[in-house]
Amino acid sequence: MFWKIFAYIFICGFVIFMVVCLIYNRNVRNKLLDEGKIIIRKKGFWDMSETFTIRKVTLQAIYNRISADDMKKYMGQYELHDGKYILFQHTGVNESFKATLRLVSSEDDLNTYRLQVDEYTTNSSYPNEQSLNVVFTAVERIFLSYDPNIQVVTAPIARKTTRG
Repeated sequence: MFWKIFAYIFICGFVIFMVVCLIYNRNVRNKLLDEGKIIIRKKGFWDMSETFTIRKVTLQAIYNRISADDMKKYMGQYELHDGKYILFQHTGVNESFKATLRLVSSEDDLNTYRLQVDEYTTNSSYPNEQSLNVVFTAVERIFLSYDPNIQVVTAPIARKTTRG
């Protein structure tokens, strides 16, 4: 009899814990949406690259416009590497990722940049969606601030996956 009561209490406690986690996650997501830090995206957006072509905008200029407060609060660290790419890194309890914004071509005064998640590790089926969304949204808004009519081309990323 004791074990049945214990199992019932344990199951109820676990269900309550999961509901609280879901409510907290939803509240954080809604707060980020309200603040304009993220936009609603399709599941799996981290397996797509985004390519931007823009006139006379350097990687250094983009890097200088990234909000350090937002990145530290929601994402982790970021740094400019040799003027060739910006590396965004996040390490959480159960997951981590590395994303880059790279200059992929420069012709005349047109620069083409690609934003993509290069690698991620996770104990669940996908990486930290909110942190990645903060990065993607911040970069997109920077490009839009330079050219409100900029075209974004998305393409799937071929990934190799391994099980731990």
